[in-house]
Amino acid sequence: RDGVNNNHPSILQTLNQITSEVGEGKLLPPWLHDVFLGYGNVDDASFSGAKMKRYAEITPGVSKVTDYMDFGTAFKSLKHLGASFPDYTVKKEGEGCGYTLRVDDEKKVVHAKLYEAKE
Repeated sequence: RDGVNNNHPSILQTLNQITSEVGEGKLLPPWLHDVFLGYGNVDDASFSGAKMKRYAEITPGVSKVTDYMDFGTAFKSLKHLGASFPDYTVKKEGEGCGYTLRVDDEKKVVHAKLYEAKE
């Protein structure tokens, strides 16, 4: 099956609306469209991938690969966090139910700073 040609028109129309909306956090970079549609190179969507690194370097407001990202209360526990990164070691700092994470793909380590947050 050819993913480019076998998408249902209503799905493509919805995806087109999502990708063309202008507003903070809604606009996908052009190089990510194919991945979003399911037929691009998945490695391009990796936070540590070359295209993402370059995009983060030149785009104001986009987190750098070395920055911590706030995941709020997305993880139920440290066990849940560890299960989400099965081949990585989790290094925890602080206490609470809020999570900010920095992932080191080379060393396979997730640095987790926990903080108090409303669940």
